[in-house]
Amino acid sequence: ARLNGEFAPSRYEFLPDDLELYMEYRPGRTLDVYLEQWTSKMAFPPDEVLLRLAQSVVEAVQSCHRTGVIVADLKPRNIQIGRGEAARPFSVTLLDFGSAWLIGSPNPRPSADYSPGFGAPELLRGESPTPASDLYSVGAILFALFARREPSLHLPPRDFGNRQSLVLPALQDLVMHLTEDEPADRPTVEEALTALRACADDVADLARAAGAHCPRCQQPVPEVSARFCRHCGAPLTRETRVLSEERGASDRADPLGRMAECERAGDYVSALFWAKHAFQTNRLPPRDRVVALEIALRVFGELDFASKLASSLSAEELPNESDQRKYLVCLGQLLAGLDRFRPNQNQFAQYREQFERAVEKWPEQEFLWCWLYLASDPAQQEKILQSGLTHHPDSARIRLYLGRVQLQRGARHEALSTWVDAVQNGEREPRFLQAVYKLAQELADQTRTEVLREVILSGQPQTPQEALDLARFAAQEGRTAKALEAVEQGLSQDPHNPDLRRCKAEILYAQRKYELVLDLDWVKTAGDDAFLRILKGRCFYELGRAAEAAQEMAAVITRGEGTAETWFILVRCYQRLGKSDYARKALDQALRAFPDDEGLRRLAGARR
Repeated sequence: ARLNGEFAPSRYEFLPDDLELYMEYRPGRTLDVYLEQWTSKMAFPPDEVLLRLAQSVVEAVQSCHRTGVIVADLKPRNIQIGRGEAARPFSVTLLDFGSAWLIGSPNPRPSADYSPGFGAPELLRGESPTPASDLYSVGAILFALFARREPSLHLPPRDFGNRQSLVLPALQDLVMHLTEDEPADRPTVEEALTALRACADDVADLARAAGAHCPRCQQPVPEVSARFCRHCGAPLTRETRVLSEERGASDRADPLGRMAECERAGDYVSALFWAKHAFQTNRLPPRDRVVALEIALRVFGELDFASKLASSLSAEELPNESDQRKYLVCLGQLLAGLDRFRPNQNQFAQYREQFERAVEKWPEQEFLWCWLYLASDPAQQEKILQSGLTHHPDSARIRLYLGRVQLQRGARHEALSTWVDAVQNGEREPRFLQAVYKLAQELADQTRTEVLREVILSGQPQTPQEALDLARFAAQEGRTAKALEAVEQGLSQDPHNPDLRRCKAEILYAQRKYELVLDLDWVKTAGDDAFLRILKGRCFYELGRAAEAAQEMAAVITRGEGTAETWFILVRCYQRLGKSDYARKALDQALRAFPDDEGLRRLAGARR
């Protein structure tokens, strides 16, 4: 009854004898339906619309808190969107208060329900909800709206990944603050609402600064959210909407200035956001495009945007030699792609003449020799790289490519020697190191194998993937302590990374640390992860806890993800528990699924 009003349906009557509740009917659809529709069509509403929706959700939460109610299970499925009035184009109604708490309730329940991905960490730990718990859920909903991906136990609502440069930096900051692990570190609902309104102002200023006009009649569009020109009726795209002339553009609307400011501060993701805006609104001159290209190459997952920038430029249109040199170096990095060890050479051929002229003008630029090699015919490549080494005798990069050419012509020992020189000159790319290590093993070069092994194991991973690769290598080499150290380094960067979690569990299992495996939080809550449930069952089996092992294996098999080993352990568990009928039936089913498995056939032979 406390919640009757704008943001919750009114309760009309409750009949306790019949357990019937009569409430106000409000038409509309829940937010999760809209999110699924927008995601499937890859067509989300404009940011200004989503921000108005987000403000309404926060206002609804604020209304609940003012009446002393904590929602405790705020998620898209419990938010209904309906048609609104002229001043507010849609209405927001909160649904399903079955998990709600009263603030300061003297008799709190032992635990609250929550939804993975949207529920606050303290609810996962079994603690009582507070108003800050709802704010965490608000942050998760903002993440779903603007990062275009739904949070989960394995994808916390802080991991924007390669979506970062698509989201307003101030909005990213708000989401990060709302989803802090500790409730005391999160902003209040009033602070969140103020920040959202400031973000809406930013978006409006950006739209105003774009200066876009109707493509048919060239008249300014009066409203940000307009779908048709009021002068001629032409349909409008998102890029042609501008704010009313009544508002002036603030300094937030200067994308070039903001790009430069963020770049100087080392905030390349935010710098890229402003670079994209300037590019989309045709306010990025050639020289600044080179700067934007350098920024894009620094941000993971932005090669597509970097390609657009590079294709919009040519060295000849740049005003000075310094910019031309920067552009050609960036162009080569872009064409080479993410893997320096195996670059895509096909894209370089069309730029051969540019790189030839560049090497003549700037032979001191190490990268240009590499790009000329990639743009040249195979017969000329080794000669070009050798010439490059005369100018850059300590170049690890040129040696990396020279070793590839030598390997392609079958000179494996020469390639190994060149690559080891590259390592000694500072080349530390993890995949390259492991490729050279493998070649040294194949050539039975024990001395170099030992040197390379120690170099690899002494590496410091910079990304979760590098940490995973190093952990697997160390485990393979029997360096368990180093493997676990690498996993922990990776998890410190991405605590929910499923591959790193699995790797740690595997390493501990291989060391027969079964109790430690079972103590891992992600093993305890394995849920639908078949790999972890099987590993969990194997640990129970090794510890002699047959009933628990059988339960895990049966759950995996029921989901259709059972392996021959899963069936084998299930049969053995039934045998240990004295359930011979269950064991016989399980073995018969297993043999139908895996008739050639030796372990199952041995069990069948023992039964006969």
